[in-house]
Parts: sequence; structure tokens; C-alpha cells
Amino acid sequence: MRFLEEHGYVIQRTGVISCPVGREITDKEWDCICFLCDEWDYGYNG
Repeated sequence: MRFLEEHGYVIQRTGVISCPVGREITDKEWDCICFLCDEWDYGYNG
């Protein structure tokens, strides 16, 4: 979570992860998003 937040992502209390507008997602960011969604029931709102 900290890595994503440091790169401009917003993680809401509801567990929804929002990507910064107008930029491409890196492979490492996508890996973090997938981990949070798969292992911790977070959701992604690209």
C-alpha cells in the first residue's frame, strides 16, 4: 500500500485503489495492485 501511495495512488477506506489520472501503470505497480486484490480483498478502479 505504501509503495502505491508514494506513486500517487489513492487507497480509500473501503479498499478501492484508484490510479493517478493520465499515467500508465508500471509492472511493479500492477503486481502490488493484484496482490492487494487477490490476498486482501481490495478493489481496483482504473
